[in-house]
Amino acid sequence: MFLILFFLCLVKEKVKANGNGFVVFEEYETVSYFWWYHLIGLIWSSEFIIACQQLAISGAVAKWYFTRNKESVSCVIGNSVGRMIVYHLGSVATGAVIITIVKLPRWILMYLSKKLKVSDRQCAKYWTKCCICCLWCLEKCLKYLSANAYTIVAISGQNFCTSARKVSYVYYYRNEMKLG
Repeated sequence: MFLILFFLCLVKEKVKANGNGFVVFEEYETVSYFWWYHLIGLIWSSEFIIACQQLAISGAVAKWYFTRNKESVSCVIGNSVGRMIVYHLGSVATGAVIITIVKLPRWILMYLSKKLKVSDRQCAKYWTKCCICCLWCLEKCLKYLSANAYTIVAISGQNFCTSARKVSYVYYYRNEMKLG
């Protein structure tokens, strides 16, 4: 944010008048990089907020479920949000970054696929669609894994990677007999 403000304060606008009496604005190349910076920030922020929601709900449900005396439990959501802010923001950020790393290439390929609709390159269209589909499947699997990892984070207090490893082992060994 400060980098953008610093750049805008130091740089003068490239406004020129052409021979026809019109004013032409030439955009700096650096401004296009800021667009990518904001796009990645937007994706990460949205995934971070969703992950915070999942962890807060998981923590509240875990607290209620594992408490013997249900009458002694009060303000479960508030306590869960507090624990998330104090102890687990790193886990939430890690999960959001992983989803962002998968989501951004898929969006880029979707943009390229849209541009290829007018093209006659059938092979490029096919491979672009295949890559989009594979990245979509990977994103959905990672979101499912992350949601369950947030539950383990809320219950045990471990970090995201350890919790995700536990979740993946459980699903692998549970479904090993079904797969062969």
